Amino acid sequence: MKKLALLFILALLVFTLPVKAERSNGIGTNEQFKGPVGMCMYSLRDIAKAKGLDAAMQFAEDQGFTIVEASDFFGHTAQEYKNLLDKHHLYASSLPTGYDQLKTKESLDKVISDAKTLGAKYVRIAWIPHDRQVGFTMENAWEAVKVFNEAGKYLAENGLSYCYHNHGFEFVPYDGCPEGETLFDVLVKETNPEWVNFEMDVVWVANPGYDPVTYMKRYPTRWRLMHVKDFSGKDAMVFGESGRIDFPALLKTAQEVGFKYYFIEHDDPRKLDEVTPKNVQFLENIKF
Repeated sequence: MKKLALLFILALLVFTLPVKAERSNGIGTNEQFKGPVGMCMYSLRDIAKAKGLDAAMQFAEDQGFTIVEASDFFGHTAQEYKNLLDKHHLYASSLPTGYDQLKTKESLDKVISDAKTLGAKYVRIAWIPHDRQVGFTMENAWEAVKVFNEAGKYLAENGLSYCYHNHGFEFVPYDGCPEGETLFDVLVKETNPEWVNFEMDVVWVANPGYDPVTYMKRYPTRWRLMHVKDFSGKDAMVFGESGRIDFPALLKTAQEVGFKYYFIEHDDPRKLDEVTPKNVQFLENIKF
């Protein structure tokens, strides 16, 4: 009788314990959302500054990540950075650079060399210089189009893919623009898709008042990378039910249009508890 009661209790526990979502393609994924999901190393910059880059990569490894998005080298060479990646069983799919580094062959050759040392496929930038008091202008957009096309072509000839990461300031309507369009649309429409593609930071589409899903569908072949995060309406990065973004619709559409990598990012490196593991668990439970 006691054995039967014990078996009943054990069975009850098995059926009532929370079931973890089945990962289909590594951390942060499930049978519907395939990912792959990586860690944006920019989120770990405080660890790297205080304890070193080795400690930051150890944090990413300890959380279960195998893919990262490279950020600052923190004084290391590309080879030293690659050695640390290998030590922690990490792969860096993309390399950051700056706007000015896109303008000359000499600086691009260094970017290409570093990317190939890391084994990265993508080169990205995250800012177009402009007067913040004036705001982003059509003149800024046209200059960026020229720079992006020329640099993107050279990178493509060397086996790399260029991506621009939006930051919200580009979403400015201009005189005579079609309804619902902005200077960001100029950056997409006037750049060559063979040489220039984009990394969508979903908060910095939604925060200016635009819909990330709309932009995915408007330009379905131009997206390669995503920064996965949300906001509460007070510029505070959050994740989950308190956020504003419809993540099931977002990730379903992202998979349909062919994003290649999804990176968890938090703009405030002091809030790593909001980066992982909570965000990973949130993504693993996403259902379309």
